[in-house]
Amino acid sequence: MRHQKANSNRPGSGRFSIAALGVLLASACLASLATAADGSEVNRPGGGSNGGNNGGGAADDETVGTLPSSHADGWFDLYRNVLVQRPRMYVEGRLDDIQSSILALRGSNDVLVQDQGSGIARLVFLGDAQVVFDRDMFHLFAFNTGVVVPRPALGSDSILQWGGNSATHQFLSASTYALPIAAMESSGGLDRAPMRFMTSFAGRRTVLGSRADSAFVVLTQTH
Repeated sequence: MRHQKANSNRPGSGRFSIAALGVLLASACLASLATAADGSEVNRPGGGSNGGNNGGGAADDETVGTLPSSHADGWFDLYRNVLVQRPRMYVEGRLDDIQSSILALRGSNDVLVQDQGSGIARLVFLGDAQVVFDRDMFHLFAFNTGVVVPRPALGSDSILQWGGNSATHQFLSASTYALPIAAMESSGGLDRAPMRFMTSFAGRRTVLGSRADSAFVVLTQTH
C-alpha cells in the first residue's frame, strides 16, 4: 500500500543545537538495546533470486513471522536464516511502510528479516547497499535505524561522527546499537551535515552513512 505524503513539521532553516547533538551522540553510544543479535546470521544462502517482485507487493505485517527461509518481495530478497558475522545496518518498522517509503535501492538487496512482534520487522542489510527513502515518509514513520552487533564483533570499537563532533564506543554485548538518524532527520541535523558511523572488526571496516536533503533520506553501508 502506498501511503499519502504527510505534511511534516520538521524544521527548515532553524538553528540546530550542537549541545543537543552531544546529548544524542552520547545517548546513542551508551545505550545498547536489549534484543540479542547472536545466532541470527549465516553467510548468504546460494540460489536465492536477486531482486524481483513476487507479484504480491510488500508482505502483509501478519506474514512477517512466517516467511520461508528465502523470499523475494518488493525491493528485497528476504532471508530468515542468516548468521550475521560482522556489524550490519538495520532499519526497523512495518515491512510495508519500509517498502513503500523507498525510492531507490542500489547494490545488494539481500536482507535478513527478524520479526519483532506487533507487525514490526527488523531488516538487516547483508551487503553493500545504498537505500534512498522519500523524506516525508521517512519522517512520518520515524524508522528505528542502527547496527546489529553479533558475538564475534564483541570488543570492537566504533566512532560516530557528525559536523566535526564525534563519540566513540566499544561493543561489550551482542545486541542492537541504535543510531539517532530519525532524530537527526527530524531536527534538521542531517541537512546540515551527514552522519557517519565506522567500526572495524577482524581487519575489515564497516561504514554506515546517512544524509538528507529536501526530498530524500539516504542510508549507505559499505565494507
